[in-house]
This record gives sequence, C-alpha cells and structure tokens, in this order.
Amino acid sequence: MKKMRFFILSFLFLSIISRAEVNHNNLLSHNDQSIFLSGMNLAWLNFANDLRDFNEELFIQRMDDLSEAGGNTVRWWLHTNGRNSPIINNDGFVTGIDPVELDNLEKALDIAYERGVLVMLCLWSFDMLQNNAGAENLTRNKTLLENEDRINSYIQNALIPMVERVKAHPGIISWEIFNEPEGMSSDIDWAGWTPETTTMNHVQRFVNLTAGAIRRTDPNTKISNGSWNILVLSDIGSFYNYYTDERLIAAGGDADGTLDFYMVHYYPEHFGTSMSPFHNPASHWDLDKPIVIGEFSAIGISTPSGGGSSFTTEEAYAYAIENGYAGALSWTMTGHDGHGDLNDARQAMLNLQNDYPDLINVIPDPDFQYPPFVKEAIPTFFNGYTNESTAFTVADLNTVFGSSVENMVFTFEVIDNTNEDLVEPFIENDELKLNVLANQTGMAQVRVRVIDSNQKTAVTTFTVAIYDPDSEDLLLNRRAFSSTNETADRIEAFAIDGNLNTRWSSAYSDNQWIAVEMEQSRYIEMVKLHWETAFGSNYEIQVSSDGEEWVTVYHETSGNGGWDIITFEQTEARFIRMKGNERATQWGFSIYAFQAFTESDGTYIDPIYLHRSSVDISANPIENNVHIDIMNFVGKINYGIYTISGVMVYQGQFTSNNDKFFRQNLNLSFLNSGYYIMVFNYGQESEAFKIIKN
Repeated sequence: MKKMRFFILSFLFLSIISRAEVNHNNLLSHNDQSIFLSGMNLAWLNFANDLRDFNEELFIQRMDDLSEAGGNTVRWWLHTNGRNSPIINNDGFVTGIDPVELDNLEKALDIAYERGVLVMLCLWSFDMLQNNAGAENLTRNKTLLENEDRINSYIQNALIPMVERVKAHPGIISWEIFNEPEGMSSDIDWAGWTPETTTMNHVQRFVNLTAGAIRRTDPNTKISNGSWNILVLSDIGSFYNYYTDERLIAAGGDADGTLDFYMVHYYPEHFGTSMSPFHNPASHWDLDKPIVIGEFSAIGISTPSGGGSSFTTEEAYAYAIENGYAGALSWTMTGHDGHGDLNDARQAMLNLQNDYPDLINVIPDPDFQYPPFVKEAIPTFFNGYTNESTAFTVADLNTVFGSSVENMVFTFEVIDNTNEDLVEPFIENDELKLNVLANQTGMAQVRVRVIDSNQKTAVTTFTVAIYDPDSEDLLLNRRAFSSTNETADRIEAFAIDGNLNTRWSSAYSDNQWIAVEMEQSRYIEMVKLHWETAFGSNYEIQVSSDGEEWVTVYHETSGNGGWDIITFEQTEARFIRMKGNERATQWGFSIYAFQAFTESDGTYIDPIYLHRSSVDISANPIENNVHIDIMNFVGKINYGIYTISGVMVYQGQFTSNNDKFFRQNLNLSFLNSGYYIMVFNYGQESEAFKIIKN
C-alpha cells in the first residue's frame, strides 16, 4: 500500500545527533516545522500540458518513487509557455482557466502530500518567448508579459482561481512565478537566449503583481522565483539583485508583491566558482532571505568553468544543508537531457533523510482529508476471443481502492474505454465487469474512478487483452509485464498490440525488461523486435516455463536498432522476455513490436516502415479492393504482400504512366482476414505499409 509516507516515528527520537549543525534560521518553515527542501525537479510529465492533460497514475508513480528515495519536495511546472494553459486570446488577454485544470491541481497536491512530498508550483518559464510556445503565440505572450491590463487579466481570471482553489493546502511549499525569466531578457549579459525578448523591468513588474495577488489570496503561502544564476540575486561585487523587496515594488507598485525566499540554479559547465552555491556558503551572498538551490545536475557538480573542485551528488546535497542553504532540488526526474535522473540522486536524498530526519520528514497535518488510493492494481484481463458476447467479473472494487478514513463510502464509475468495439466495461454491485464482444480480438485500456464522500477521487487503469489462439504471432494481444514504463501511454501492452504507432518505453536506465505470458506453453523458433530510436546495444532473449526461472536463448552484444529478426533452436516456453542489459542512447529501451513465432521458414523481409514520399494507400483497413496512389513517379512498380511474420503470400507489378498522380486499383479478396505488410519497389526506392484485411 503506497500512501501517507510520513515518518512520524523519527520525531520520537530527538536525541539523534545530526552529522553537522544546521542553522534553522536559514530554513523555511512549513506548518510550524523547520524544513530543508530535499528533492528533485519533476519538472513535467507532458511538457506545458500537465494541468490540462494530467496523467494521474504516472504522477502517483513519480511521487512514490521520490518518497521512497527520501525526497520531501518536488518542483512542478504548470503553465510553462502558455500554449495549453491558461486560456489566452489572440490579443494576450487571459479569459479563464479550464475547471479541469483546477481539479487536477488539487488532485496532484493530494497525491504528493499523501506521500510526504511538498510541491513547489512553478507557474511560468522563459519558454513563454521560446519557439516551443508556438511561433504564433510569441507576440501574444510578449504582450501578456509587458501590458499591465493583460497581466491583471491573468491574475483575475486564472491565477486567483488557482490559488483560491488550493488555498491553505498543506502540500504546497511555495508558488514560483518564473523559471529562469532571465532567459528571455534583453538586458542581462550571458542571458536572453529566446528568439523573442523582453526587459528585466517587465519581468520584475510581472513578478511583483502576481506575487501580490497570491499573497492577498493566501496570506500564509510562500512565494519565490527561480533565477538562472546568482548574478541576478545578490548585490555583492558587480552582481545585481533584481528581486529585492524594494526593487520589485518599484517596478510594479504592489507592496505585497515580494518574495519569501530566493531560488538559484547552477550548472558548472556555464559558470565558475565565483557564481557557485556549491563553492560558497549561503552567507557569502549577503542576502536577507533563505536561498534554495532550485536546479543542479543530478549526476553531481563537475569541474566548473575556469576550474575548481567537483562534487558527487551526495556531496552536493550535503554541502547545501551544511552551508546554510534552505534546499537542494536536482534536475531532473525525467532524465531526458543528460543531467541524470532519480537513480542518480537517490542515495544523496536518503543520506539527508537518515542524518537530518527532523528537517526532512514532513510532519503530517492531522486535519488533512486524505484522498482514496489504489491498494491493489487490477491485473490485465487476458482471454481468448469468444464466438458470442460473454460477460466476465474482473474485480471487487472495494478491494481495489482503499481509504485512510474508516467506513468511508465509495462510488465507482468507468471513465474511459479505448476500444469500444472489443469490450463493454460496467459496474454492478461494486463489481467491475466486462462484456467481451463476439469474434473480436485486440487491446483496450479501461480506466475506473472512485469518488469518496468528501468528493476526493482516485483512478486506476487496467489492460484488456483478447487474443486469437491461432494467431501466427504468439505474443499478439497476450499479457505483458515490464520492469518499468516511461509514461502511461508507453506501457508494455503497446509492444504486443499489433500497432506500429504505439510502443513500450522503459525508464531511462540499463537493466530493464519486457516479458509476455502466452495462454499456454508454445514452441518458439523466431523472435522479432522493432526498436524505436531508443534501442538496446546489449540484450538477451529469455524464455521460462513459470515466469520465475529464465533461460537465455539469444544474446545480442552489438545491437544497432531497427528490426531485429532472431532465430534460435526451437524451444518450448510459456513466458518470453527481452532483457535489456545496456542502452544505446541516453533514453531507455523502447519497442514498437515484440513478436514470437513457432517456425522461421519462408522468405522474409526486413519490414522497415519508411517515410511516405510517393506511395499512399487508401481504404485501410480494407474489405476487398484497395487504391494505391502514386505521386511523382513514372515507371514499373513491383509489390509484395507479406504476413506480419514476413512470409510472402503474393507478388505483382503495375505501371504508373503519370508523373503527377496515378491510381492503381487492386483486388485483395483472396487474402484472409488479418495483418499484412505491403512492400513497394520503384526505381531505387522502397516503401512499406501495414494493412489490415477485414
């Protein structure tokens, strides 16, 4: 059961002696507890779209992971570039915020706090003026930044509704106005890297006005701003602090629009030791407020630009707490840009939790209304297709969901089904049931929500896999498992669903695996893997009779991606897996297709799915006739039709006689129902398509 990861017992042992004395005056206070922010940047699940399209289950996984690694704080980006949130018209006026976003904001805070994790809510980023905001939005966003009427439209129609909705939520450690706004400034040396820019005076005014609105709406909350370098946060030497109370108020005129603490980022490849929070104690900067190190590499501090000492990740976190800083949040849990991930920061956070439990472990609020939680996941429903529609009972939902509140009353509902032609889920007497439709095979993702009497919710998703026991591909639509899933839309089931537009992707680390259970023991002689860009350079194909003891039947030590067609001595197994030992890229292991076959006889192709340039297919899935459209080519075109395992079943030829557009009609009524690959060869080009014959 993953819930309420607070460590209350640690407070019974106040005689624990910390490894170094910590000045509590430099720390933040949260619910009357002095706390050091030890954690990571999430920073997003879906860049600039987490509020609108909140992935609840993945967020739960990330918060579980951070809590179990000893972290107590996560930095999470919300609007970011304004592309999806809030609602902004073409003139730069904010007209509102989707109510769904408010629901998701509160839900995220509930999830994090339930696990003893506090959330730093980062509203905007320099990405407002970055190309990822959309070229059509740059002028609009610049106007929003620079025009006070438009700033006030954001405050009234989006910001205040957000703050009001989660006011006094114990899961909030702070609101953060900007991530590195200096990146869009035209008047700071070394900054201003966005294609469109503004001035620091406009940044200061935006910070002042939004901070003032937050403070008046929730007087007890904390407010900060994440700066790219200490150069803009201190007045020592030639540095200039743009964010003092006096300077912010002068820029915007709001006496309430000030910060509660400063937040600095540091990457040694860009700046030397004179600008490093890891080479100078907090007192060095001569500031009157606590300082949180809001970003630094999770793989540690390498030798700074111009020379200086390096730090391991463990040393970096320890230096921060021992030298007067109020927190250390490494970058990033997504592990997407070469700065490491949670695995790199785990031990450092665990060390702080062990050495300073009273400063790390969050004391729970006894009055907080905890949401329901998933206490037992619904396993994949795995069944052969039926000749007539059949109902099955899947789970008692009272055993799936739980609550920390005794005698809590639940209601349940099905909120999503990705394949209505395959299955009809419904709830009867708190039992989840499925009506599997006749003569259908395939995959579906079904989401179920519980609502408690406090209107708090939780969601779980499970897979329905309905297979054809006679399918040539022994893994198609069977039950899959994996070591990890990168996101909820890249789960293990998507490697065996027969759809080359979906894929499984693991966490960004070595030693990951994907396994499939067949309905019974089968003889296997050939495996096919279709890798995404993130492929395995060293991996094994293993088989098992019970899913516990594995035998390696193939070992690849120099993988090069694409399609791998693997043959080995025929062996009997019920389970098969790809065990990825080493990645070829910084990403994880990612597979479009994982297939297994009993025999390896036949004429096989390497079915590389190429970019469409001159050939297109209409009416796919097809009944009997299909149109082949040829663009910009005159001459003979040879084509072949192959089974999904690569066995040729037909070949033919036709001629295009129009260099602009030519259509060839083909009658494929002779094909049995199923999946095929059509390969076209013309001139020096080759293109392949997956088709479905009804």
